[in-house]
Amino acid sequence: MMKVKIRVNHFVWLLWIILAYKSAVKGEVTILVNGNDVSAVLPYEVRLLEGSPLEVDCTSSAATSDITWEIRPGAADAQTVHNRSLGIPEVRLHDAGTYTCHVTAYMNSTSVESLGFTMEVLYLHRPVISGMTAVFEEEAVRLECQVDASPQPAYQWRSENGILLQTRQSLQAVPVASDIYPVSGGFAIDYKCVVSATLVPSFGQAQGVEQVAMWTMTVYKRVRTKGFSNTGRFYSVEDGRNVNITCLATGSPPPYFRWELGTTGESVAQGQSLVIEHITKEMQGQYRCRAFNSIPLNNGSILGTNAYAVVDIDVYTPLNGDTAGTACNESTKGPVTATPSNPSQTDAHCDCNDYDPVPVIILASIGWVLFVAAIITLIACLLLLVRSRNMSAKQVFEQTPGVPNGSKFP
Repeated sequence: MMKVKIRVNHFVWLLWIILAYKSAVKGEVTILVNGNDVSAVLPYEVRLLEGSPLEVDCTSSAATSDITWEIRPGAADAQTVHNRSLGIPEVRLHDAGTYTCHVTAYMNSTSVESLGFTMEVLYLHRPVISGMTAVFEEEAVRLECQVDASPQPAYQWRSENGILLQTRQSLQAVPVASDIYPVSGGFAIDYKCVVSATLVPSFGQAQGVEQVAMWTMTVYKRVRTKGFSNTGRFYSVEDGRNVNITCLATGSPPPYFRWELGTTGESVAQGQSLVIEHITKEMQGQYRCRAFNSIPLNNGSILGTNAYAVVDIDVYTPLNGDTAGTACNESTKGPVTATPSNPSQTDAHCDCNDYDPVPVIILASIGWVLFVAAIITLIACLLLLVRSRNMSAKQVFEQTPGVPNGSKFP
């Protein structure tokens, strides 16, 4: 029994010696990141904040002959550093990658122990907004907010006064009049893209980070026609007269105008007013005033709006004997048609029948006097008739027998 017990003790001692030898030859590799054992994080990435310092130390429990770091930052070529420690004053994005420590023991140069970790850099950069810098009112706009960040941040779109508009990466909205304030040539509206993220490093406290980008958009007023200054929907003019119709429209930038024939679309005039000298029957019809305005965009293209108003011009010829508004030939006492060499003739007014109004005025005055005299005579006759009847009734009453004066009939 004693011999068996001694042999078991020998076996245990032999096993301990073997393990101790292996440990002495190979050893146990330990990596400290900023003083923290990396094994507490593995197999996950070691997360560090961008701009924070990095101190890495590799040790082994065995007597080592060499410690080598193999660094693979992203897709770049591997780097080898023969040192037990690594130091980076401020971690940047290009420092992210795989860091592996290789340990070679003195006693067995062919035995190499390795331990490594993958480093991830947490960051949130300033966002960039892309989209239109100019737009017409009542048109939908789309703005895109892009940011380089890890992990993915949350997005918020806000107005200049902080009102929350949307909570996604892109903004789709129609400018509201109450949100717009005047600027030179148009109106301006400001949008803010707010991105935020919570960065949680592997060692240390989490940090909330927020970045803001501003975007100013100029909003212009689209063209709207307001009819015509000197006519309505229909315009009637005498044959041979001049036509001058002014088109009214609002917009920012100020609109420019073109006149077209309504039936064919042919351009007949440029400018706000339509002027036709000595219009004829052949020129009557529907005329369209078209107003335009446009703005240049930041991508080099042009954005524009247009509107139109229609007027129907009717040309008429005066009836026979209607000489109002026509010239008069003094020798023939007849109307004269206007000619291009003398268009002012159509603006003259004369009587082609040599009419003298004085006798008519005298006759009208005499008739008025006779009418008033007849009325006065009629009134006088009526008064005399009433008075005569009253006198006759009084006499009859006084001559009736049996009725004393001053008494009434029974």
